[in-house]
Amino acid sequence: MFGFLPFAISIETKTLDASQEEAKIQLGMWAAAQFNRLRMLVDTNTVLPTLPLLSVSGPEWYLHFACDRDQQIVRSFSTCLVCQVLTF
Repeated sequence: MFGFLPFAISIETKTLDASQEEAKIQLGMWAAAQFNRLRMLVDTNTVLPTLPLLSVSGPEWYLHFACDRDQQIVRSFSTCLVCQVLTF
């Protein structure tokens, strides 16, 4: 049903002095809400897609993923730096 194309991506931004853990918690909450909503829209046998998530801390952008497994959200927060913005 969903194919391989993400229909939305959640982005959480934090300042340099904010905790990365706060960003992960917020992204996890959003992913849980998205999965809950998707469960209402599909058959019970439908496998929900893995959700891409981004967190931005200052100039650094990190990619994360969230998976729904049997009513339990599995978040992969193995930090993968995808971009570092330099300003002059």
